[in-house]
Amino acid sequence: MNPYVGHQNPLKEGQELFRKGLLSEAMLALEAEVMKNPENAEGWRLLGITHAENDDDQQAIAAMMRAQEADPTNLEVLLALGVSHTNELEQTAALKYLYGWLRHHPKYGTLAPPELANSLYYADALDLKPNYVRAWANMGISYANLTLPRHQHLPASYLRSKFCITECQKKNTERRYTRFSLPFLVYVIF
Repeated sequence: MNPYVGHQNPLKEGQELFRKGLLSEAMLALEAEVMKNPENAEGWRLLGITHAENDDDQQAIAAMMRAQEADPTNLEVLLALGVSHTNELEQTAALKYLYGWLRHHPKYGTLAPPELANSLYYADALDLKPNYVRAWANMGISYANLTLPRHQHLPASYLRSKFCITECQKKNTERRYTRFSLPFLVYVIF
């Protein structure tokens, strides 16, 4: 039984316990808070931070995902999700959340063009199925079609697109698809 269930302000108690370094007690208080107020993004965020401080990134990610549901553009949540996924060696997920942090940050938002988001979704697919030729081709096309000032990002887009073409050629198990997509990709890039 959680001793903080029924307390008037378990969020405040959880914050105080966290500041004192009493992580197990803070978790109990914050769990009572999110049971009492399941839409409280701050309660979920603090619970996630507490799990992360306790080196439990899987639980931190679960709590932070609930915080993000309640507040999708919370910069602290996006950054914490990126860090926890990095700790779990989940590169694509980490990049997705760090990209979200950049995109929503008022100071750094221009560093994260919306066009790059599509490439991250293809990277997710490739983590699940690394031999999926269509995802390699589509990711290459999305890199090639970045509508940023070409002089600024062309070299990086070119190299990523060229890598995708190489991967498509190596993994060419779907010849019917790549027969049509690769010439288009080569035309767009070169």
